[in-house]
Amino acid sequence: MLKLIPTLFITLFFSFAVNAQMAEPVNWSFTATKLSSTEYQVTLTANIEEGWYVYSQEMAKKGPLPTKIDFVQDPNIVLDGKPQEIGQKKEIFDSNFNMTVIKLEGKTQFVQKVKIVGDAPSVRGNLMFMTCNGQMCMPPAKVNFTVPLAK
Repeated sequence: MLKLIPTLFITLFFSFAVNAQMAEPVNWSFTATKLSSTEYQVTLTANIEEGWYVYSQEMAKKGPLPTKIDFVQDPNIVLDGKPQEIGQKKEIFDSNFNMTVIKLEGKTQFVQKVKIVGDAPSVRGNLMFMTCNGQMCMPPAKVNFTVPLAK
């Protein structure tokens, strides 16, 4: 038993060190800008580390997971179109998936216009995304968000 303690300590030390280095390559922030008395622009911003990317919403059914944004249905909020992608967009052949993909790098924004038809203090939803670099992909991640709407 005493011989196992040093081995256990070394194993735990290295697992914590590796885990600490596996920081999330994508950090999300959420804002709303008032455009008029009834319209807002909701912006979901992905700050993507250099060398990493997320996939566009506009992807084929096979292959990597596209970024998917779902807004919680609220009778006081009407979505105006679908989220627009703003950022460094590249269409490339990805040998990992043996297909052409659309990836987004660097600071990427997904912008959704909304109209308010009643009392709506915030816009809520979630997004699913997958991030990869040239060697590996992280498991798909889900992020919930609540964006307050300024009066």
